[in-house]
Parts: sequence; structure tokens; C-alpha cells
Amino acid sequence: METFRMCSAHNKFDSPRSDRKSVSIKSVIDRVKVIVAYFKRSSKATQKLDEFQKQNGAKRLLQEVPTRWNSRFYMLERIVEIQDAVKSSIAILGITSLPNLTPEDWLLCNETCKTLKSFEEASKHLSGEKYLTASQLLIIVKGITRVLKMILTSDSSDYHYLPITCDFVRALLDLTNSRFENIENSNTIGIATFLDPRFMFQPFTSAKQATLRDSMIKIVAQEINREGSCENMQLARKFLAKDFFSQTGYIISQRRTRLGVRKVKQLTFLNGNKKYIK
Repeated sequence: METFRMCSAHNKFDSPRSDRKSVSIKSVIDRVKVIVAYFKRSSKATQKLDEFQKQNGAKRLLQEVPTRWNSRFYMLERIVEIQDAVKSSIAILGITSLPNLTPEDWLLCNETCKTLKSFEEASKHLSGEKYLTASQLLIIVKGITRVLKMILTSDSSDYHYLPITCDFVRALLDLTNSRFENIENSNTIGIATFLDPRFMFQPFTSAKQATLRDSMIKIVAQEINREGSCENMQLARKFLAKDFFSQTGYIISQRRTRLGVRKVKQLTFLNGNKKYIK
């Protein structure tokens, strides 16, 4: 499971590198890299950049690291954030050897950052080590897909994205759909999502909900049947609900960490079915 988690975070969400399909975006990114590299090499340019940022606090430009796509996003995000200071520094120093970024190029950088923001958040969230991420994968994929579709339908809003940005978003949407096409059919992801009280059936289609519910009934019934009680198995089949799972969180706490497995099972079952006990 852990191998699958890290694969999802570092491989699946590497899809933003599909911007290579767009020559225009790649050209702008290459020119941004040249500008950032110059400021990294020149102490005089860096000093002038800091001077123009005195009021809000100096921030340094960030260079892309080829092996980490997040660094490309951070590079674009930072240069867009301090673009006024960058343009002023280049003008004051009279640097003519650097590539020129037009107003449309700056706008393209800004829209690219907005597009990649959801991927950056997903990659960072799925890389967490102190919490379980399996149940959140399906929610995150559907969230990213929804965000990309909203950008493509921005004609109905006050803001209109550039045609180049829309082509880039379509490429991302196609790649995301192809890579996660069958994620809803994964038993591991489906069960993990179902057992998470925050989500349950929310991200599933109606047909998948019925299939998943039947699968969970069988799994829980088999687990209970191992204790040798057919009566308990019939009760679980009849009254299976999210309370049966979520109640465990109230039974096991920091103050009750010494409970044995058998005792926890008994308390969970009784707590989940206490309204039927007189």
C-alpha cells in the first residue's frame, strides 16, 4: 500500500510536465529559466532586486530542478509574485542580453501557475507521512478534474483564459483522465474511501455504490464469522452502517490505549448496535 501511495504522489501527479506539448509555454518557461539563472549568478542584480522589495520583504528567485516538477511551479509562482521588481531591476541595470517577456508572456505564466496549483497541492498532500492518504486519492483526482473543467468553461465567467492556456489545460485533463481512468474500480481505493467517515459514498457513481456496499457487507460478515457467531453475522448484514465503523474512533483514544484487540471488537460491536439492546 505504501508503494502505491508514493507512486501516486510522485509518478501519477507528474502529469504537469505535459506542458512540453505546448511549444509556446515551453518557450516562455525556457526564457524564465534564463532570467532566473542570471539573477542567481549576478550579485549586483540580486542586490538591486532586493532593493526594489524593501517595502514587502526581499524574496529570491527560485530555479527549476529537472527531477522535481514542483520546482517548475515554484519558479513560475515566485517570478510572477515579484515580477514588478524583476522588470524594474532589469531596466535600471540596462541588461540587454536577457530574453524579453511580453505582457502576454507574464499573463501566460500567471495562468499556468493557477492551472498547476491544484496539482501542487495534491502532490504535497499525497506525500504526507503522518496520515493515511488512500481514502483521499479518489476525492483529489475528481477535484482536480473538476478544477480543470471549470477553467475550460471560464467563458461564462468574467475572466477569460488565453487560448494557449486552454490548450494546456485540455492536455492535462486528457492525461489525468487516461492515468486515473479505472481508479474507481480499484477495490483497495474503494474500500479505503468507503471506510473514511468524511467521504463514504460521495465520490462514487450510483452503480459503484451498490457494488461497494455489497462488498463491504461480505468483508465485515466474514470477519465477524471468524469469531464463530452466526448470530452476529446476521446482525451485521442487517444493520451495516457507517456508525459501525466510525464509532471505533470514540472507543480508542489516548486515554484508552491499553485495550486489547478482542475487547475493542466487542465494544465496537456493542456501541454500534446499542439501540437494539434492551
